[in-house]
Amino acid sequence: RSSDLQGMEVAPGIRLPGDDGIFTVDGKRLVLLPQAAGEVVTDKKRAAMALAVPLPVVKARSLVLLEGAKATIRLNDPWPTFYVQSASGLGTKLELVRLKSGKESRVLEDVDTGRGKNGKTTEERTMVSLERKQLAPNLYTLKPLQPLEAGEYALGEVVDDKLSLDVYDFGYEKW
Repeated sequence: RSSDLQGMEVAPGIRLPGDDGIFTVDGKRLVLLPQAAGEVVTDKKRAAMALAVPLPVVKARSLVLLEGAKATIRLNDPWPTFYVQSASGLGTKLELVRLKSGKESRVLEDVDTGRGKNGKTTEERTMVSLERKQLAPNLYTLKPLQPLEAGEYALGEVVDDKLSLDVYDFGYEKW
């Protein structure tokens, strides 16, 4: 019966539903992380300067932002375990990213696009190292290798070194 994901017990008295999603246990409750869509915002000053200066020195810069200064989901465990249930292998592709908080949004990553012949795009994000384990065919656990610092985080899919704009966000606060 271990191949059946329905009802796998992840903590005493807490079972996973059979649905796809990213779950974590916080205290005595099972929490489903909601999906949030990042929005790419271009740094207009840098873009104007890049047009004015033809040299490939100035990079166009854009930020990937999530709305709101804080995620709605607040965890109070510095060592959360995330249970990723997905038939599409999402558990093998997710990375944990620390967000920079602003007044009305959170910065997921900073994308610099170079200009000129070899104009390379670099994506800067603060990654948190994860331990990844497969528990069942479509079930993985992800755990940070060090305790989280208080702040905002997101789990996002990284494919070909590009972070998906659809992420699963949460915040951690020390009590």
